[in-house]
Amino acid sequence: MTAGGTGTFTTDLRSKEHRALFDIIDRLRSQGIGEVIDLPEIIVCGDQSAGKSSVLEAISGHPFPTKDGVCTRFVTELVLRREPKHKFKVSITPGPERAPKDAERLRAFSNTIRDTQRLDEVVDAAKQAMGLSDSKRFSNDVLRVEICGPDQAHLTMVDLPGIFRAGSSEQSVEDVKTVSSMVHKAMKRPRSIILAVVSANNEFNNQEITELARKLDPSRTRTLGLITKPDKLDEGTHSEEFYIKLARNEEVHLELGWHVLRNRGSNETSDNSAESRDNIEKLFFSKGAWLSVDPSLLGVAALRRRLSEVLGGSILTNLPALREDVLSNIHKCEDTLAKLGDPRSSPGEQRRYLLAVSRRFSALMTAAIEGNYSDSFFGDAKTDEGYAKRIRATIQNTLRDFGDKMHRQGKLQTLLDDDKVVADGDTGTPEKVRRSEYLKQVTTLMDRSKGRELPGTFNPLIVADLFKKQCLPWGELVAETTSSIVDAVTWMALTVLHHVALAKTVGGISAIVEQGIEERQRQLNAKVKEILAPHYEGHPITYNHYLTDMVRKAQKERREKHRMEALKEVIESSISGAKNRRALHSAMEHSDVPLSPSNSYVDIGEVIKLLSELESKETDLEEEASGLATDYAEAYYKVALKRFIDEIANLAVERQLIRHLPNLFTPEMILELTDEQISALASEDDQAIAERDRCQKLLTALQKSLDDLRRLQSARVDSRRPQLNRPPIPVAVGSTSTPVASGRSATPEPSSSPPPNDRAETPKSESPTPMECRRPIDSPISDTATEEATESADDNSFKFPPPIAAHFPQYSKKDKKKKVKTSVRLERERAPETVRTLSEYDD
Repeated sequence: MTAGGTGTFTTDLRSKEHRALFDIIDRLRSQGIGEVIDLPEIIVCGDQSAGKSSVLEAISGHPFPTKDGVCTRFVTELVLRREPKHKFKVSITPGPERAPKDAERLRAFSNTIRDTQRLDEVVDAAKQAMGLSDSKRFSNDVLRVEICGPDQAHLTMVDLPGIFRAGSSEQSVEDVKTVSSMVHKAMKRPRSIILAVVSANNEFNNQEITELARKLDPSRTRTLGLITKPDKLDEGTHSEEFYIKLARNEEVHLELGWHVLRNRGSNETSDNSAESRDNIEKLFFSKGAWLSVDPSLLGVAALRRRLSEVLGGSILTNLPALREDVLSNIHKCEDTLAKLGDPRSSPGEQRRYLLAVSRRFSALMTAAIEGNYSDSFFGDAKTDEGYAKRIRATIQNTLRDFGDKMHRQGKLQTLLDDDKVVADGDTGTPEKVRRSEYLKQVTTLMDRSKGRELPGTFNPLIVADLFKKQCLPWGELVAETTSSIVDAVTWMALTVLHHVALAKTVGGISAIVEQGIEERQRQLNAKVKEILAPHYEGHPITYNHYLTDMVRKAQKERREKHRMEALKEVIESSISGAKNRRALHSAMEHSDVPLSPSNSYVDIGEVIKLLSELESKETDLEEEASGLATDYAEAYYKVALKRFIDEIANLAVERQLIRHLPNLFTPEMILELTDEQISALASEDDQAIAERDRCQKLLTALQKSLDDLRRLQSARVDSRRPQLNRPPIPVAVGSTSTPVASGRSATPEPSSSPPPNDRAETPKSESPTPMECRRPIDSPISDTATEEATESADDNSFKFPPPIAAHFPQYSKKDKKKKVKTSVRLERERAPETVRTLSEYDD
């Protein structure tokens, strides 16, 4: 039987291992861990009057209280365990909304009885303890009923109140909402196995549980359908046919299938024993149309087995995830306790608490700006919150974007060559201007700014004027960037503060932190203004040779371009044919485009004459001076832009803001506070005291649960090896080694047979069963037993027990001897946690 579509669990339903498996999950639930971790469990759901109480009675073998629907007013946890003596224990697990004193009072409620005669009055007492009355008809507390006996299987089930639609004189509309919320919450948990109880006495589609199961388990992998009251169906009717097909999993397919249970009738109370009830059920399913249904899907005995296997499989399948959930909640509890700190009633204790908060705050802020994100606080980088907490990454990316934006939009005007076309309506930033038009503006500026310079030269301040105009957008762009960085830093600092301190404490400390950030922002803005000042107010200064190199390069490129244009004109006039002219244009741009050999001669004399004219042509000195001034301004802009971007990142953002973040809340600040200020910041209220107590108890329970789950997971690893089919230690027929039964010592009995060499042939005897070859791991294995087992392996009468021999026909006597020695050695090394077959055979 599979649970949740995965995992297999076929352990003996009454074994100690089976009980240990369920006991661990029960302990988790009883300690309230089910409120923070989704635990594997079977939840019994169904409409009112679907027969859920009869289901519990059939499975447990004992009648459940049904008067006034008492068990339908709270969740009932039914725990079945096998023990030598009959025992019934009733206790209460408080709901999560209970106040601490109320919760302790309810936990103290416990009644142990020896028979079911007093079960009604004990449950009534529990109802009174929960405070149920006419005004409060439902409770979030859980009634835990533990039934022990020699014939019980190990099983745990959680029975939910029955679903109902409309209010009545006894059940209000508010009760409908309460029960619906309770059932929805339990059914939607992904590790809950839904035992959906459907009454054959009602129309299938009219029962609300069917719709809820479809909605909350859409994959239908964790719902086991249970059909009750099949005896209420008339033989041969369409309804009977429908429910028989449903039982076969043909009408509504469920991964876990369906089961059918006959409820005890109201007229069958003369003999209310479980045996009588079961016999009547067996008789019912032994005739009629139900004979067509697989017997493993009918009756309470098969149902106990299926439920136990399904729940056991679900627990084993979910062990790794449960362990991770427990670990995660342990970390959460530790973080909360770190926030709460030690109890603090005196100023000294309160000051120590603030010092611890300060150290933790500084450590996380330091890790964040150093790019060390190993602390769990930083979360997943793939999420927006996780990325925002990685403040170094945020700042790096913001400054990179700032640099890109400065290169794209930092310049007021971009100069284009005259042959470039400016698209109509292109009004983006920066403004695009043809070089010739820009030079006219420069010439006008030079005319109006003449000083003592000679004709054909320019006033050096012209370069400063041109540069200042071009870098006007810088101030706005850097202000936008620094504001974004300050916002990110503020969010980060307050998030760290909320992580390391209680909400009450955060309120006071955040004022100190925000005040510190505001001061750093003032220093940052002052540094930005200082960096901008030389560009807006001073004159250009640089000793970077890159400046003159760029000027020379720009002038050289323009001269070469003019020559190529003139040469192109002469050559084009000497070439006939439109085809060759087009080829010429391509050849001027791509040297691999050939001209046609015919009519493609060039007059070399014309070319030389043209080049001479270009060299001797008089140039306009004013135009040349404006061009040179423009070249210097453009080159200086590039040099200054790179320097400016780096200075903003290093001198402003890093030096004035980022490196000061760990010092926003320092121990020195705390030492300067008065006792009154310390008390206002760090004193704790009753809520904090209660939260510390809750977390400490939960942490203790979680840590113990983690140990239990580790042991259980280890046992699961062992269980992957064949258990029932694993061959026991081979015992030679007639060997002096006595098969060891479970729980007995492995010390061999004295042998009365002759020595091995003189031993007479021993008649064949019955092979030992696997259980006869089992023993507790911690019982000793003597060397004598090892020698005798080895000796037996040499004997010609050696043989495997019949079920095992079929699987290992290839073993020689030499192999058998080696395997016996290995099995005993491995048994000594194996951890003494479970009872297992002694031998270990390799494939």
